[in-house]
Amino acid sequence: RDRDRDRDRPGESSGRARGGSARGPPMVRTRGARKNLEAVALALCRGKPLLLEGPAGVGKSATLEEVARLTGNDDFVTLHLDAQTDSKSLLGSYVVGAAPGEFEWRPGALTRAVADGTWVVIEDVDLAPFEVLAALVP
Repeated sequence: RDRDRDRDRPGESSGRARGGSARGPPMVRTRGARKNLEAVALALCRGKPLLLEGPAGVGKSATLEEVARLTGNDDFVTLHLDAQTDSKSLLGSYVVGAAPGEFEWRPGALTRAVADGTWVVIEDVDLAPFEVLAALVP
C-alpha cells in the first residue's frame, strides 16, 4: 500500500497508534479508561462495527488508538468527515482513462482501507451530509 499517496488525500490520515509513533504517548490507565478499553475490546471480538459517541475531548479516539496498539492493529486509517465530504471520495468513482472513451475505477479512501483489511476510524460523522451517511449504510 502506498502510504505517501494516501496521506495526500484530503480528509484521510494514516499511521501508527499511540506508542507506535507520532499519535502521542501511551494512554494513562485510569479505572474509567480500563473499563472503556475492555468494552471496546469486547465489542470488537464480536466482529461488528463499533460506534463511540460523546463530547469532544473525552477520549474516544485515544481509546480506539490504544485498543489498536494493544491488538497489533496499530496501522489504521482515520477518515475525517465534514460538510464538504462526498461519497465519491470515500467509496470511489470512475475517472477518465488514458485512452479516449476509456474509464477506470478509482477506489475512495474507505474502499481502499476495507480492501486492505485495515481498521477504519471515521471521525465527526455527525458533520457529514445526508448523502454520505446514506452511502455508508448497507
